Amino acid sequence: MKKLWVLLPAFLLCMIGAFALKTNAAELPIDVDSANYDCGPIDDGSYYTTTWFDEGAEITISSGEAIDGVYIKWESIPNPWTLKAGDASISAGQYGFLHEYVKAGKGTNSVTIQIPSGGAEIAEVYAYSEGALPDYVQQWQPPYERADLLVFTAHSDDEVLYMGPSIVNLTHNNTARVQVAYMSDQYLTEPFRNHELLDGLWEMGVTHYPQLGRFWDLYSESLEEAEGHNDMEEVKAFVVETIRRFKPQIVVTHDLNGEYGHGMHRMIAKAVADTAALTGDSSQYTDSAQKYGAWDVPKTYLHLYWENQIVLPTREPLSDFGGRTVLQVCKDAFEKHGSQQGPTFWVDDGYDDDGNRNDYQYSCAEYGLYRTTVGTDTGSSMLENLVTYDEQERQEAETATQPESETQKVPDKEKKSGSGKILWIIILIIVILLIIVIIILLMRRKAAKERQRRQHRERLRNRDQRPQRTEQRPQQSNGRPQQRTQQKGSGQAGNGQRPPSRRTVDRSNSRNTGRKDNR
Repeated sequence: MKKLWVLLPAFLLCMIGAFALKTNAAELPIDVDSANYDCGPIDDGSYYTTTWFDEGAEITISSGEAIDGVYIKWESIPNPWTLKAGDASISAGQYGFLHEYVKAGKGTNSVTIQIPSGGAEIAEVYAYSEGALPDYVQQWQPPYERADLLVFTAHSDDEVLYMGPSIVNLTHNNTARVQVAYMSDQYLTEPFRNHELLDGLWEMGVTHYPQLGRFWDLYSESLEEAEGHNDMEEVKAFVVETIRRFKPQIVVTHDLNGEYGHGMHRMIAKAVADTAALTGDSSQYTDSAQKYGAWDVPKTYLHLYWENQIVLPTREPLSDFGGRTVLQVCKDAFEKHGSQQGPTFWVDDGYDDDGNRNDYQYSCAEYGLYRTTVGTDTGSSMLENLVTYDEQERQEAETATQPESETQKVPDKEKKSGSGKILWIIILIIVILLIIVIIILLMRRKAAKERQRRQHRERLRNRDQRPQRTEQRPQQSNGRPQQRTQQKGSGQAGNGQRPPSRRTVDRSNSRNTGRKDNR
């Protein structure tokens, strides 16, 4: 039993040590080389410089340490490509991510990027050792199939400046599924801004890749000017298709006045407002209805809308963002948009540190409920009157495991979570093992006592079977000494026990006399 109590703490210490020894990945110093191509621009840490590689080109990345993975920032999304790591060929690029991390596996100091058909342009490339990657390494997931929140924004940085709190309040602690869709594709005008876009989203906790639109990002001072750059009906079709694809419970977009008047802001806001009641009608925009089915959005919010207003929280510290507030996270995300820094734009919730209104007109925390099918808000959460998709799936899974008959439902107090059941099973196993150990120890102790008793009885038997010895007694009247057998344990007068009976002595004498006569 003592050994058991010694081994148990030792085991726990080993487990704690194993977790403690988990190391963080380090960015490795690398050499980047490719025949006939200048690799300097992709190894300078800046996405403002790039190198184009033709189809079939190979880029070798070498390091003095084992490379566990490579992180690539493409200038434009390539076709699916291959990473060679030792004898392994790793397929990548299936999801079309502009920023992509590919795990190579430990044990090799050199990996090779094979450029796919159509060629590719690279902005940056990095390599990392084995371990937990730094937070800034973006490991994107594919877009959601169903999103709780869908944010429509005209172009990169608006999602931070005007809709940041709607995003961060729901990415915080994975409260809900957040999907962002952009009307424009920055690659058509300023390719580097797509890098800023991804860096800013990642800073706000968005991990599912955004949808990039197909429209030109051109500045316009009015809705009419914006409609001269892009067709309004095509923008509406894009909005409807995106809504039907992601089936959001909440849609958030720009101010109808375009915040400070930007024509593209107005254009996407009008497209969302005009189609809000049409997305659930399969007879409208039939192409997307046939592809994804119809979908009626429960709640649609517009930035700064004057009816059914809601003010989102921005000043509470968030544990999973290192104690930063929603406002600070949004400010940090905006700093990722390096090309947009200056006195013109900044993140502000419209209040000073004392909670009083300031002069900023475009508070990122204020929205209005433009359309609802589930009732109006009474609090400060966009999720009011809704159940997130994660919670819906949890409830569906819980229901599926219960009997169909209402009379056979298990009372709530008897329901146990999967983790709770596992814990009780582990405890039960430990108790059973302890009982078995105790039984074994008791049986061994009992067997030892039984051996001791047998050995004691054996010693007693051995003593009883020792040879007899003869004592000389004083001679009797017949002139011969009286012999008397003394056995261990036999009674003697000298021991305070009765002497042999007279009859026994007489028989002995008569036998002795008889032998003498015969001789």
